[in-house]
Amino acid sequence: LNEDLTRIARYVRDPKIKEILLKKDDGKKGENGSIGTVATRSKIIADLIKDGYLRQDGKVIISTELGRQFYDALPDEIKRADTTAIWWLHQEAIIEGKEPPSVLTGSVLKTISHVIRSCREKTFSSGRNELVKNSVGKCPVCGNDVFYVDNAKLKAYVCSNKDCKFILWKNTFGGQINASNAKRLLAGKESLAIAMRSKAGKEFKAKLKLNNQGKPELIFINNSKQKEG
Repeated sequence: LNEDLTRIARYVRDPKIKEILLKKDDGKKGENGSIGTVATRSKIIADLIKDGYLRQDGKVIISTELGRQFYDALPDEIKRADTTAIWWLHQEAIIEGKEPPSVLTGSVLKTISHVIRSCREKTFSSGRNELVKNSVGKCPVCGNDVFYVDNAKLKAYVCSNKDCKFILWKNTFGGQINASNAKRLLAGKESLAIAMRSKAGKEFKAKLKLNNQGKPELIFINNSKQKEG
């Protein structure tokens, strides 16, 4: 995969973009229409695995569900090598004194703004039906659907409204909140008894409820309140 990034032009269909990528690497040893640099390519792949977009299975690297969703949300010009080629042309024009640096920075900012808008629209419109289908209940803060997220960074019940900060962690007070208890809590009910563990490592059973701010609170069974943290 790392080696393939040094010759990405072989996968480019647009002849003009392919020509630009090959011209960019003219005279560079080991580079033949590449993206990234020798210093950045390995780190890019490692970071994608670390952040949960890819996973490694033996000698095979596989995209995760999170990675595929992110890819689907991106506009086409970012999925292809076109942007790399176009920005390189701007860099050459700046070096030759044909363009001011602001042309390149303006192009970068415009592209990033377009990506952010595109991702938001696709995530919260076309993906909306999927979120509703997997909803575990309504958000106690804003009333929108709540769904479960499980990836390398997050294991929690999260509001589908991007502006709402409601989150119910799967691991709360040392206990695991399953979907059944999450549904009860979002419906305004107490959870069933959950095995908890105090900060001192002592096990106990308790119930949970959500307060007016949507925050979980402990309900100690038989009023046997734990004294340790």
